[in-house]
Amino acid sequence: MPLPRFERLPDDRREAILKAAAIEFGSAGFEGASFNRIIERAGLSKGAMYYYFADKEDLYRTVVATSTARIMEVVGRPQLVTTAEGFWNECRAMYGRVLRFLFEEREAARLCFRLARGGKTHPAEREAYEVVRELVDGLARFGQRLGAVRDDVPVELLVEMAFGAMEGMDVWLGQRWESAEEADLELFAGWWIDALRRLAAPMEALR
Repeated sequence: MPLPRFERLPDDRREAILKAAAIEFGSAGFEGASFNRIIERAGLSKGAMYYYFADKEDLYRTVVATSTARIMEVVGRPQLVTTAEGFWNECRAMYGRVLRFLFEEREAARLCFRLARGGKTHPAEREAYEVVRELVDGLARFGQRLGAVRDDVPVELLVEMAFGAMEGMDVWLGQRWESAEEADLELFAGWWIDALRRLAAPMEALR
């Protein structure tokens, strides 16, 4: 994680450094990313960057953790949901907020889609995966209590199946994101939640 000096920087300066890093990591991945290109894009000297981060590894962990935290803040938690239909409507709204965030924050989108197809080989990627997995697990259990999510199979299996479908959606979106338009966001959210509902809702609810 960053050295204390980085945390003392003004907010806009911290954001600029993390944005420069997200662009490079989103384009090239961790292994292919150039620390020197990040330093140049951020407008820093090499000495200054090492004043804030120990190395590329340290910076990558920070960028992934920060991006994950921002997405978790955007997605939020279901509020005032008491019915199965309300649960799925809220899931659609939550996913829609993520798509809106990624549409407006293109560097975060590139990093997110890179992580989706990267295989979670880096510890930072596995940590991000666990954060999102905890959210999905909590949603599945909450949905079961409302009768919105099937309980005839283990919830852990549902979560793994949901993640498989989610990663497929992310890969598909990543291939098309640069040409996506704002009007597409609602359509994409509808497709994803409809697919997830067909996977996870009780069988009788789909008849």
